[in-house]
Amino acid sequence: MGRLKTNAVIKTINGEKITVRDVLGEGGQGIVYRVLYGGKERALKWYSKGVGDNSERFYENLKRNIEKGSPARTFLWPLALTEIQEGKYFGYVMELRPSRYKDFDLFLLNRVQFKNFFRNCERCFTDYG
Repeated sequence: MGRLKTNAVIKTINGEKITVRDVLGEGGQGIVYRVLYGGKERALKWYSKGVGDNSERFYENLKRNIEKGSPARTFLWPLALTEIQEGKYFGYVMELRPSRYKDFDLFLLNRVQFKNFFRNCERCFTDYG
């Protein structure tokens, strides 16, 4: 169950169905899928390689974050948590990332930039609360 198949159906901890569509990307912790959830296309971050020795604490922290809700509308925040599969695999549903959003590492590597120095400073000091 490490890797999900197209059209696989998994459930959230609330019993809601998530249908896997395709892969959006892969990284060190797992895979991000395009899914159908709640009648809309969303993203599912699936921890296919586990999250180490603290997986129970990590899972509970995700659950608490979902219950609290996003600190700001601009965050890609977990919306729903999946049931744990085979004792170690799980994931969370979030909105799809808008195309105008860029990965943080691209800024760190100077591959993308804000329009100007003022925008750089503004992003550093903006209160998202």
